[in-house]
Amino acid sequence: MSNSTRPRPEDDGPFGLRAVLPAFAGASAASRVADNVWLGVGGVRTYPSGIEFLLEVRSRDPGTAFWFHPRDKRGPWPLARVRVTLPDGSSVTSGRLDDTAGLTLQNVSGVRGNWTLRCWLYPRPSPGALRIELLVDGKGALGGVSLDLRAVLATTADVVVLGDSHAEVVPSRPPEHVLASMVGPSALLVQDWDFAAVVGAFRAYPDGLVLSLVARWTRPQLRLDPGSAAQHGNFTLHVDAPIHDATAGHSPLGLRMLYGHAGAFLDLEYWLSPLPPHGPIRFRFESSAAGLHGQGAVDGGELAELAQQAIEL
Repeated sequence: MSNSTRPRPEDDGPFGLRAVLPAFAGASAASRVADNVWLGVGGVRTYPSGIEFLLEVRSRDPGTAFWFHPRDKRGPWPLARVRVTLPDGSSVTSGRLDDTAGLTLQNVSGVRGNWTLRCWLYPRPSPGALRIELLVDGKGALGGVSLDLRAVLATTADVVVLGDSHAEVVPSRPPEHVLASMVGPSALLVQDWDFAAVVGAFRAYPDGLVLSLVARWTRPQLRLDPGSAAQHGNFTLHVDAPIHDATAGHSPLGLRMLYGHAGAFLDLEYWLSPLPPHGPIRFRFESSAAGLHGQGAVDGGELAELAQQAIEL
């Protein structure tokens, strides 16, 4: 996985909604951890060797600012870290790597008091509750949320292992030959012996959804590129939904990529808006470079109703 930090524009899709903490599909938790800071956790992916989860940090105060970095490099605002207390009472903190147990920030995107973090916790914890806290230099622990792992860990049996099941695993990052099982609604788009792709990890806002496209493969020479405004990529993700009633003022669904990693694997975030109608939402993955295509569906009504649980600060 790539470790990166980049500020994001505050009008970039859902990130312009500074005063909204999205609602996660599947196992999740949210809480106010300080007077003007909210914390949400969800988007869990399970592996045999660990778990990934998304951490959403939101503030309603423009004066609140802190900085996350995978390797604790200093930035323009006070450094912030994530601490996880495990069911056995021990704890790990981001930025402190260890060969046997730890917490790493795989992707970091945000600005000032509003951040999205993808965290990797290894090894796979035992069933029970995780306590996830936000630590900020000069302020200590702001507070945290608890996530029950009992149902989460039951999904580990659904992971897809590609190619050589004995490939080397580096403890401090998710295994690259394994497609994780996503907790909550998801759609497996492609599954071949050496390639698999899935969409899931839905987060709902009042006017749309953020979703993840994840693909893994064991083809050493294959590189997938989403392209740019000036150049076509070598794969596409399409979305189809029931036709809206134009007389009701509905708009067609739009799907655009926000950020993430492409190349030797895919781990990308997309913005889908407006909220989908009731009925199946079908995603189609096509890649001429991989010579593969596939599709899968999720319940649009379930995701639209999820938006009612988003927290407006």
